Amino acid sequence: MSDETIKQVARWIDLGAPYNQPLVEKNKKQEGKNPEVITDKDRKFWSFQPLTVSRPPTVKNSSWVQTPIDRFILAKLEEKKIAPNPTTSKRLLIRRVYFDLIGLPPTPDQIETFVNNTDPEAYGKLIDKLLASKSYGERWASHWMDVARFAESHGYEQDSNRPNAYHYRDFLIKSLNADMPYDQFIRWQIAGDELAPKSPLAMAATGFLGAGAFPTQLTESEFESARYDELDDIVSTVGSGMLGLSIGCARCHDHKFDPIPARDYYRLMATFTTTIRANVQYNTKTHQFQSLVTPPKKKKGEPEIKIKPNKNLITIQATTEGFKPMKHLADGRGFPHFYPKVYYLSRGDVTQKKEEVQQGFLQVLSRSGSKADQWKVPIPQGWKRTSYRRTNLANWLTDTKEGAGHLLARVIVNRLWQHHFGKGIVATPNDFGFQGDRPTHPELLDWLAVDL
Repeated sequence: MSDETIKQVARWIDLGAPYNQPLVEKNKKQEGKNPEVITDKDRKFWSFQPLTVSRPPTVKNSSWVQTPIDRFILAKLEEKKIAPNPTTSKRLLIRRVYFDLIGLPPTPDQIETFVNNTDPEAYGKLIDKLLASKSYGERWASHWMDVARFAESHGYEQDSNRPNAYHYRDFLIKSLNADMPYDQFIRWQIAGDELAPKSPLAMAATGFLGAGAFPTQLTESEFESARYDELDDIVSTVGSGMLGLSIGCARCHDHKFDPIPARDYYRLMATFTTTIRANVQYNTKTHQFQSLVTPPKKKKGEPEIKIKPNKNLITIQATTEGFKPMKHLADGRGFPHFYPKVYYLSRGDVTQKKEEVQQGFLQVLSRSGSKADQWKVPIPQGWKRTSYRRTNLANWLTDTKEGAGHLLARVIVNRLWQHHFGKGIVATPNDFGFQGDRPTHPELLDWLAVDL
């Protein structure tokens, strides 16, 4: 700085460093805009748009193409004047396929058999064989368990065990091996106890919501803040895991980058107001529970196996509303401490409650003019166990026309691509918002999502 500038700064300091301007300069683009009102302009961001139905592009080197996906890849390579890599050896190919699909290496005999197989359909048959293997579900369930922050203990200092949490892991394995449709896979994890209340498998699926870390040492003054932390964990995991959005960033203020108002965050949180972790007992033998999940194979002409009620119990860790738990999963004191209402919190502080909030969904992912009520379903007559708010959320999440289904589909096909090829079409799998990377092949991403 010049001597004159230094003197001016010194005089300003001597005067007490007066300053009457905003500490942070306002974004001129946002001035005059109500952050709680989401506009069609906000919805024009690529990931918030409806899915685009596109045809695989025409390419010059069509002889290289083996599947429609190849056309999308080759078109981009030709655009950049890059030649595709040569075909890999069969010895390397079988190792890639085994590790990708079941997470295990092929044996030397399996490698030699494949290398020496002259059948032109050998590769396709190998893929079908591995997809039919029970190891496929085990391998790919591990990827989703990372998304679901699954653990068999509570975490924190004591890190107490969760002896019945494994049923959720088993649900993942069995649903993947049974080719469960992805919308059902999601719906059951959000509201399986409401959608299929008589199914132990659907109940086990709700373990997704309660799979996160849980404090086991709390003082009375910490109960309410811990409850909001628990609800934040659920909302944030649904957001980043299923929708690829950092919804949790709107807990203390409107999202700094994405069009997610804080009130949208709390409306979504209201879905889980009365949701609790619980150990639920089913009157079913363990081997019969397994048969409910995967019916045993029978020879032709044999009668269907009938499962009769019995006195044997199986215990599932689930997330539900109406069951009184055998004990509080955290401290064994009985019915857990939860609060029947959710409030909009100023700065995310439980001591600064504003108004009570009702269930709602992210405006930016809902088509313009849609209302939260359109995804709500009437509670069945005589049903008193749960609120059905989680079913409402499941409806919104999987609605590809008016709700969040378009983004839900993009996020999962991107995860599939990431785990097969090391990097997603969107390199930030948990962030499809403004701060995330843009897709390298947007048409391919939507083509895969539409085909899901």
